[in-house]
Amino acid sequence: MEVMKGKTLVSIIINGNLAMKNGIKKVFSYAYHCLCAWHLLLNTTSNVGVNSFLQSFKKSMFGDYKVDKFEVIWETWLL
Repeated sequence: MEVMKGKTLVSIIINGNLAMKNGIKKVFSYAYHCLCAWHLLLNTTSNVGVNSFLQSFKKSMFGDYKVDKFEVIWETWLL
């Protein structure tokens, strides 16, 4: 906060480290934080291992979809 001259973050992208998440919540309580794309893909590759899902996941993650279109895509995965 000091380095940023008192300005607060609007959003921050992190790797999912619990200590970072807790620190951000404490110092920048109103900041929106999310996982970075690289870590999401790494975790998906490591934990799911289904190539067709990985390709669909990448496409939806990097696609420029409106919320309603993304929700339709997400619902088709759940079937």
